[in-house]
Amino acid sequence: MKLLPVSFLFFLTMVCSCTGRGNRSHEPQACRFGNSCRQLSVNLTPEGGRVLGIGDDAEQNPCDAVLEQLASDMVYVEGGSFVMGEDPLAEGAVDPVGNAAHEVTLHGFFICRFEVTQKLWKEVMGDNPSHMQGDDLPVEQVSWEDCQTFIDRLDSLTGVRYRLPTEAEWEYACRGGSLSQDFKYSGSHDIDAVAWYDGNSGETLHPVGQKQANELGLY
Repeated sequence: MKLLPVSFLFFLTMVCSCTGRGNRSHEPQACRFGNSCRQLSVNLTPEGGRVLGIGDDAEQNPCDAVLEQLASDMVYVEGGSFVMGEDPLAEGAVDPVGNAAHEVTLHGFFICRFEVTQKLWKEVMGDNPSHMQGDDLPVEQVSWEDCQTFIDRLDSLTGVRYRLPTEAEWEYACRGGSLSQDFKYSGSHDIDAVAWYDGNSGETLHPVGQKQANELGLY
């Protein structure tokens, strides 16, 4: 299966792990292809199989509706094992250097079905650094340090813990987790059905959630 580069932009997405059950062999990090940051992950605390929203004791603020929407957009990914990476000599390999294929086992975690939007970024940070602007567009032109500041402020607003996803978590979710149908791309054998790229994007950003979701309901 090919993993698709996001292009030249910095994208941020949210993922969340079950508290105290994360795989410590995979530290949180930004997953990058070139200069692109794939998805921000969120540490939301599950209770009874659901994701908790804003804590009962959290102070009310103007962006509560946006934060509640974020909580509702979190998708649970059941843990499991998969073969991460690929043979760099295999036909169609996208990374000539590549990580040797190896088995990875993950505990369950939550991941947001969309990239972090500019609307969410603005509500948390008070500004919008994106070059191509629009509330429903993914935020871009942000650094790893910017993401850490965003996460810290998001933690304070929600009373829950967020983080960047591990590379293993991102790849597992991209592949469809335990529901994977082994598509060539994330969610389909047809690239146009699931991805914006240089052949169909018109060299511009598009609102999140406009393409077909993968097996987990992720875009």
